[in-house]
Amino acid sequence: MELLKTKDPRTYLRLGGQIQKRFMDLHLSKVGLVKKYDFETFIIPPNVQKSLDLFERAIKLNFTRGLIIQGASKTGKTQFLKAYLEQKLKLSVYMINTVEGLNKFDPSKFNAILLDDPEISKASRERLISLFDNEGRYVDLKHTTKCIIPGTIRAVSTNRSMEELNREFDKSPLKRRIIFARLKNGDSFFDSDITFEFFMLAWREKETQNLRQLEALDLEIEITNQENIDSISSFQQENKNESLNIHELKKKP
Repeated sequence: MELLKTKDPRTYLRLGGQIQKRFMDLHLSKVGLVKKYDFETFIIPPNVQKSLDLFERAIKLNFTRGLIIQGASKTGKTQFLKAYLEQKLKLSVYMINTVEGLNKFDPSKFNAILLDDPEISKASRERLISLFDNEGRYVDLKHTTKCIIPGTIRAVSTNRSMEELNREFDKSPLKRRIIFARLKNGDSFFDSDITFEFFMLAWREKETQNLRQLEALDLEIEITNQENIDSISSFQQENKNESLNIHELKKKP
């Protein structure tokens, strides 16, 4: 951040806070922690906002529908959905990437299910209905069934094309259970400029850290090697002195 502040103060003033948040996310992910994205920092395209408004109206009328957000990869769909459900709607989210992951779903702890790019192309019509039915259904899993209680919020983020999704949800019993939100080509929930600058800075910082670590390692190796060489020389000198002493003793009558 100091480098950005020195080299490009205008960008630092304009984007510094958000870039710093992304650096913190990167650091926390490396140590096994996940930082929540601030819902207010996401960019919501108008057509997606329209779908969200319909989704919230359906919830208020107790006519909950599944929400599917479709778009290209690396556009922030999953991060946005998680922040939206947790921060905007104040829900406790159970996130999985396969339907089979529902076997550990506990309705006493979670009231929303987020499926991250699941493979549902081979799912039967009955299974899809049971997955998105607002009235609550038993979902058939591999070795068991799981009941999704009425009112549980269900959302999906997917990279699959709308043509594929339309083929799978073209039957009226399914369509009336779903609200689609589509990220158009070029749209993203992240500011592309911020994302690009952040990753460039993160990459440069990582390269600098790696270089410093290598330099420190080289120095430590050099010092250790020299210590070993010195200890060998000292040992050899001690042996030489001891040999001379023994030789002198043998000379004495």
